[in-house]
Amino acid sequence: MRSSWLYLLLALSLAACPTPRNPNEGDDDDSADDDDDAAPDDDDTAPDDDDSADDDDDDSADDDDDTVIPVIITSASPEPGSDDHFFAADPWVRFDRAPDSAELSLSTPDGVYSTTAVDGTLMTLELPSPLAPSTIYVLVADWSPCDGCPVNIAFETGAWGEPLTSPSNTLVGPTWAVNLADANFVQPPGVGPILQSQIGDISILFSLLPSSNFSPAAQPGVHILGAMGEITNPVNNVVEQEACTETINFTTGPDGVAGTFDDEPGTWANPSLVYGPGVDVEVSVQGINTVFQDMAVSGVFAPDGSTSAGGTLTALIDTRPLAPELD
Repeated sequence: MRSSWLYLLLALSLAACPTPRNPNEGDDDDSADDDDDAAPDDDDTAPDDDDSADDDDDDSADDDDDTVIPVIITSASPEPGSDDHFFAADPWVRFDRAPDSAELSLSTPDGVYSTTAVDGTLMTLELPSPLAPSTIYVLVADWSPCDGCPVNIAFETGAWGEPLTSPSNTLVGPTWAVNLADANFVQPPGVGPILQSQIGDISILFSLLPSSNFSPAAQPGVHILGAMGEITNPVNNVVEQEACTETINFTTGPDGVAGTFDDEPGTWANPSLVYGPGVDVEVSVQGINTVFQDMAVSGVFAPDGSTSAGGTLTALIDTRPLAPELD
């Protein structure tokens, strides 16, 4: 009897022991499969890419669970290492395809600003207030799937945003031009390119009058005179006033005199100027007159007063007279 029990135990042990195999072959995972290395076997290819339950157990090119291709950034603003980022511009990144999830954040003395909103492949961090000029920041982008996240984009804002030392001496005298052909029409969506194709080289000219008061306590106190203009030399950016259009009294009211009851001055918040909404401006498009109603203008001047940037122009435009040209 003892020899029979011994034989039975030995038989069970032999059944539980695997047959020795070539180290380059054999089963590649521990899932419940056919567990042999006979050909063809679906799980003998080495190396296997994972041990998940729904793995088809190979590393072929068309395997549904091979390495996930990471999403990458194709462009960004500001660019890494930039030292002249415009202080009022919202940072953004663009991906090669829409990520599964993403976060864009920026630390400032006022707190951490962040967003997880992605519009297709574009992600924009809308700042509640402009950044400080001439300051170093780090924009942090984190997304999935990603290889090497988070990504830090170090940049520095330029001098834009620094106050002018003597705005009355710097800004009074020169004539400024808002080139409508180079503008970015954002509302309503889609009408901008159509309208710009018909506007041509029209510009709105304006100058700040000597009667302007730039003192903070006197705001609104900036008087603006305007006119319609046209670019006559695109290479040198020469703009000339249209001889057949009247001068536009943006801020002096119907009486055309500064300092009277009907004034509607602009507001100076060094280095920014904001005007309106105020007067209606008649614009000629392809020989057809239309009106920019309740026009408002804003912009930031450079510290030396030589140029302006970050400007916006808003107005109500009745496009019905332009319908034949816009069709």
